[in-house]
Amino acid sequence: VMAGDGAALLLGGSGAGKSSLAAALVERGFPLIADDVTGIVAGADGRVTALPGFASLRLWADTLDQLRWRGRGESKLRQGVDKYWMPVEQACTAPLPVRAAFVLKANESNVLGIDPVHERDAFSLLWRNTHRARAMAAIGKTQTRFRTVAAMAQRVPVAVATRPRQPFLLDALADRVAAQLRAGTSASASPPRLAVA
Repeated sequence: VMAGDGAALLLGGSGAGKSSLAAALVERGFPLIADDVTGIVAGADGRVTALPGFASLRLWADTLDQLRWRGRGESKLRQGVDKYWMPVEQACTAPLPVRAAFVLKANESNVLGIDPVHERDAFSLLWRNTHRARAMAAIGKTQTRFRTVAAMAQRVPVAVATRPRQPFLLDALADRVAAQLRAGTSASASPPRLAVA
């Protein structure tokens, strides 16, 4: 999503809640840059840029219901799956410098938190959350991927955003991420962890 004059990336494994959190942040005034895959380019100077994608999100029905987005133009992704394409009006169409990265993780506890990651640990975390690693290797782009991830680890604040697996607590997580982005602290500050009853 777009935050101020830059991009905030949401990373994580399948089902971590990236698209749901992006939708909740769009609802809070942060325009969408891309969903599912965001192209990232590292310049010769080491600056890292996010490239815009399609102005749509892929969302499960329960997320549409929670955000009250039903009837706003969604179309079913495919038969037998309760997931939908949702067009997004608030979308960014220009490349933006990457200012923050949040790696989403669901846990079995009732803890909701955002924990900054030291630069020395950021590389491996970002490397593990790079999409299509095998495809990059197959086309001979492993060095490009390495340089891009290294540039991000050196220049971009990275944090791990944890949430309970159930209930998701989408609004609470989005509020915390939005507060950090609005404060300009991106992923580098460490707000207190919140235990949810």
